[in-house]
Amino acid sequence: MAAFDEVQQVLVEVSNEIRTNGGLVNAKVEFVQSENEGFGVFASGDIAHGETLIKVPFSMCISVEKILEFAGLKQVFADNEGLLNYPDEVIAIALMHGKLFPESSCSWAKHTKMLPTDFNTTIFWSDEELDELKGNNVFHLTKMMKRQIDMDYTSIHLPLSEAYPELLGGITKDLYTWALSIVYSRCLDITRCDKDVRCVVPVLDMANHNPHSGALPSDTFKYDDASDCVCLVAAADLKAGDECYAVYGMYPNSKLLYTYGFVVLNNPTMAIDQWVRLPQGCYGYDTKNEFLNSQPLTREQAYDFKGTLRPGYVAPALLAAIRVIQADDEELPRLSNAVEGKLLSVRNEQATYVSLRNLIIARMDVERAQADVTKLGELLLNDTPFGDRLRCALIVRVEERRLLESVLALVNRWISEIGVQGEAYLPPDAPRVNAEK
Repeated sequence: MAAFDEVQQVLVEVSNEIRTNGGLVNAKVEFVQSENEGFGVFASGDIAHGETLIKVPFSMCISVEKILEFAGLKQVFADNEGLLNYPDEVIAIALMHGKLFPESSCSWAKHTKMLPTDFNTTIFWSDEELDELKGNNVFHLTKMMKRQIDMDYTSIHLPLSEAYPELLGGITKDLYTWALSIVYSRCLDITRCDKDVRCVVPVLDMANHNPHSGALPSDTFKYDDASDCVCLVAAADLKAGDECYAVYGMYPNSKLLYTYGFVVLNNPTMAIDQWVRLPQGCYGYDTKNEFLNSQPLTREQAYDFKGTLRPGYVAPALLAAIRVIQADDEELPRLSNAVEGKLLSVRNEQATYVSLRNLIIARMDVERAQADVTKLGELLLNDTPFGDRLRCALIVRVEERRLLESVLALVNRWISEIGVQGEAYLPPDAPRVNAEK
């Protein structure tokens, strides 16, 4: 984060501009810098549940619309129209301009001065630090992201810097990485004029995340059509000294670490994106591959942190894919059952559960389990800093393993049930409309 006094000074100026432009910074909130979370929004007096804390006019947000209004960068995007298909890249370019030219007349120049300069997200980890997340999707996603940043910097942003030195001269890969980190960690998605819009909202973006508040993201972040403002709202009654938290999303720790650079002890949201690929030598490969690619349920395998494995839940898409892989010659004509939550056969369903159980056990890395718990306990007992990377990695590993243990128990129950019920067994993803009557 920029120097405390500098941020405070700019914060006052931007807050006054928000009020002047029809917005609001509640007189009962203040901005405090903490050791663990940087700046945060705190109550300086009693605040009622639902009370508006900060209300920022959309015209003051960093958005594609606002960026294109700035004459300085307008020509850049006129010359490179393809960039407009990638809003995150447009916002990143605007941020880099603001960073390189702090005295620019762009509307986000002051906002840029308040943004953090350091991040703990995994793209900033060393290879040795990242190795602590091997086996977790964050490890692979981070490697992919680093490669993508290298390619985009070389093919897009370095040429832009050379072509427009008076606007973007001096762009480095580190600066581009910083700009993307701001976009990924601070952009809000809102619906404005029936369109999905990404924007970075000044002052409001200082609110920290707390999944333990019991609130949903929509309880804390709101877009008000009437005033064309983005709002932060109190999700609970607050007393003086309480932090005014937001909820970024119902995210597991892997997502929080990858996107925001922190984790939450005992995070109430647990999710793992576990998928399977059709082996090249699999029986009936061509038929199965064609079927999987033709079905909306199984066509895409997204690593979006929503989770194919969650407490008490295995995604129908994952079950369907394994059923198809396990299908034998007699079951191939009934592949449609796989995506409809129906038995291809008792044998196939049993093989599906056993295969899933083996996947879970392999991912659990049981030999490492006790050592992880012991080491994490030591770090917590010694008050290891909030952002310590080993601490973060261990929390992700330990909590993921806890989820895998619970899903393993669920799958073992299914194996037992189908063994008893046979053809009468109802798969967990079977339609249950009639069952509830």
